Amino acid sequence: MDDAFAVWTRSGHTLLDFSVSSEHGGEWEFETSYTLSAFVGLRAELAAGDLRPLYVAWLAGLTAWELAEDDEENYAREVEPPVPAGLASLTGPQRVLAEFLGVDADLMAVAAEGSRPATAEGLDPTALTAFVAGLPAADKDALLVEAALTTASPGPRLLARYRAATTIPGPRDVTGRRTAAELLDMSYRRRTDRRQREKVAQAAAEQTRARAAAEAQEARLDQLAENTEQAWRKVDDLIGRKTASAYAAAVALLGDLRALEARTGGTADFDRRAGELRLAHRGKPSLMQRFDGMGIPSS
Repeated sequence: MDDAFAVWTRSGHTLLDFSVSSEHGGEWEFETSYTLSAFVGLRAELAAGDLRPLYVAWLAGLTAWELAEDDEENYAREVEPPVPAGLASLTGPQRVLAEFLGVDADLMAVAAEGSRPATAEGLDPTALTAFVAGLPAADKDALLVEAALTTASPGPRLLARYRAATTIPGPRDVTGRRTAAELLDMSYRRRTDRRQREKVAQAAAEQTRARAAAEAQEARLDQLAENTEQAWRKVDDLIGRKTASAYAAAVALLGDLRALEARTGGTADFDRRAGELRLAHRGKPSLMQRFDGMGIPSS
């Protein structure tokens, strides 16, 4: 997963390099901007023992690996790292990191199925107090000296130690971790099911819109039927304004007049009157184009 994440250690310090390449992901989206402030919280989270950013980076590498269409045997051999808690509820910086690295949303969702709930937001002060009270005196002294002599807060290190000591095994710690092939297969099935549901929902929404439009037109035609001659006079008035918006309104009204006459089984009278209109206004190219669009024939 070197394409997404690399680690260096120098003089007791660890440098994490999260990177993204557009080699398999298409062109870079310049409209999307990322600032350091969006990622800066990751440092404190990692120092406090929150390993979700590292797992996110592994998923990013797996996403890129899938796009590369590598040998399936490699997918079957690659095993996921220990699954951290809270993958289903990433922090703000972690969500930005996942977006920046291009982690597939369906892959993230199936990976989170093997993650226990996050406990960072609900940290129990009583349990933490008891844990600190049980630390060796030398360890407490070291934390106080560090706080006095450096600008670094000892808080993240203490929380990391607390988490390591109180971590409850998750489902994947008990039943075994998944392979890259298993995760990719699960994400593919989830993606396929989701798209099918979206397709069905979209078709239902389109049917609802079409039904509402048809009902609205029927109501409009019922009202129009009360005085069709007034509607024809309005068409003349709109055409006489000689503006694009007025032409559009005139053509829309003509469409309703044709639909109204079609209710009785024919449009002969409409065709005759519309043809007369076309002849009378043949010197208006813009209007003639609109008449062509709605299929009004030349007289």
